[in-house]
Amino acid sequence: MIIYEDLLKQYNRATGANCKDVYDKHFREWLVQYSCDLNAYIDFLESRGYSFKDSNIAELDKGPFDSILVRTGANNLKERLITENASALHISKRRVKIAKKEIKILHNGQLFSIDDYDSFMSYNLSSRNQLDRFSMIHNLGKDILYGVFGNKNDLDKRSKLEGVQSIYNNMNNGEFEICYHDSEDTYFYMVSSK
Repeated sequence: MIIYEDLLKQYNRATGANCKDVYDKHFREWLVQYSCDLNAYIDFLESRGYSFKDSNIAELDKGPFDSILVRTGANNLKERLITENASALHISKRRVKIAKKEIKILHNGQLFSIDDYDSFMSYNLSSRNQLDRFSMIHNLGKDILYGVFGNKNDLDKRSKLEGVQSIYNNMNNGEFEICYHDSEDTYFYMVSSK
């Protein structure tokens, strides 16, 4: 159940709950809604011209439940889902390390280059290190796509929006886009470089 721990933390931040049980009824109900919101977020990205099946994009820090690449049936998934909690898909654990302005993928104790990927994406991350990593990836010449989404009444909405703005403010060159959109109950905010 480790794949649900980050989602449980996100649930607690969004709702103000202090839930510790992944089997909690309210958490499960939230997961169903989160799954629907994720599908709406994918539709939002695709309506803006993003395609994940054929593009050479790697996804950072997402597990099988909340992966855009898994949901869109992207090709070559094992090589493109770079995550610390994807064990349910039998994908080797990978982390991205940044040292002295060099980005490497840590896999089974060895460091590998990221040059095989054209771009990197993720969404709804919570740690400052994860957010800073996206700015750095862009500033080292790689394209990024980072976004947030959720219910308009979520308690963590402001901090998530500030995270996107922080990435945008730290991007130092190139072409990039920032976009906000909302519907009846849901909001989407993203920054991307091309």
